[in-house]
Amino acid sequence: MASIADLLALQGNIKKDPDGYKEEFLLQYKHYQALLEILLLKPSAEGKEFGELANFVAQVSRCYPKDTSDFTAGLMNLLDTHALLMNATLRRTLVQALILLRNRGQIDAVQQLPLFFKLFKCQDKLLRQQLYKHIIVDIRNANKGSRNEKLNRSVQNFLYSVVTVNSTGGGGGGGG
Repeated sequence: MASIADLLALQGNIKKDPDGYKEEFLLQYKHYQALLEILLLKPSAEGKEFGELANFVAQVSRCYPKDTSDFTAGLMNLLDTHALLMNATLRRTLVQALILLRNRGQIDAVQQLPLFFKLFKCQDKLLRQQLYKHIIVDIRNANKGSRNEKLNRSVQNFLYSVVTVNSTGGGGGGGG
């Protein structure tokens, strides 16, 4: 079990010399995967160490794209299936890791948006603020300089489908 200081030191070393620290990274990544399996058995666990490792892997994943090819999908799946049961701090930490991956271009906004909109259902005001801020900034940045029509069209289609499902699904609870 590495402390946060050890992970930060390793992170710095990996960014300087990825090949020289690959074995240490793989050891930490295996530890992350083991903690993921444990968390899947008990999603309501605090998971502080798991969150630290997830953040570490997100920070250095572009140094080892082949080894971490399933990392993003695993995080997204974990949040998609267990977000409502998860510890709020851990949930926000994992969302922050996904935001980092998005900011580095390792994940498309179109992949992330459905999950992030689903996470708005969580009774966690800080999470909703984090998601809202990221979505707005991400779309704004994508359209900086020139309009990103592909992203805009995808976002519009996604939002239209959300509104359509909510208005026809009877989930609105409105009425006279």
